[in-house]
Amino acid sequence: MNGRDYIISGSCDEHVVRVCCAQTGRRLRDISLEGKGSGASMFVQSLRGDPFRDFNMSILAAYTRPSSKSEIVKVNLLASSDSAKEYSRMQNACPSNSMGG
Repeated sequence: MNGRDYIISGSCDEHVVRVCCAQTGRRLRDISLEGKGSGASMFVQSLRGDPFRDFNMSILAAYTRPSSKSEIVKVNLLASSDSAKEYSRMQNACPSNSMGG
């Protein structure tokens, strides 16, 4: 992310995305994925840094329930913590266990 300045890392076993310095490996920030509704656990399926806007990324996240649709979470790391995450539901999301192209 940001032309090799930062590394974003996430796992399908966790609900956290980590932002680390590419030079030192030091963890700079954790972003927790919280689903809509109580007890809604989410996990990371894919991460993408925005190639045109520094400090912006998108996360494809899925709920642990297979019947739930995936969501794209847009993150602006420079925004205040309240507005840093903007959730937008995908209209035609694939189930979390299918491979899409």
